[in-house]
Amino acid sequence: MYFVLVMLFACLIQVEVHATTEKMYQIAADCMDSSHVDPDEVAISLSGTVTDSPEFKQFLECFFETVGFLHDNVIDFDAILLHLDYLEPVFPHIEDLSAAVLICKEKMVHGSTMADTIFSGFKCFVGAA
Repeated sequence: MYFVLVMLFACLIQVEVHATTEKMYQIAADCMDSSHVDPDEVAISLSGTVTDSPEFKQFLECFFETVGFLHDNVIDFDAILLHLDYLEPVFPHIEDLSAAVLICKEKMVHGSTMADTIFSGFKCFVGAA
């Protein structure tokens, strides 16, 4: 299960990341380890049933920051839009990824922490918000 999750998140991090594919797998694994998130929780959240645990929020923040989805503490939706082809295998249940990203960009709710803000965007994107 852990390997599957690492593979899924590796697809997400093909954006402006200054690393090889192998390094990207390591980023996802490192973020899972540092946040102490349950890999099953990550898998369930990818499918749209998002849990609100502090560990999952920490995982998302670590992952987004490390792979380059954050610039100046702002989610870079343009970077996400540029690489939708990498998101399709990870989110097959989302019919129109581009529309989902644009909707979530407009609906973005800024939380009290960066982790809360990223979590809000993620929930919107997977259809849980």
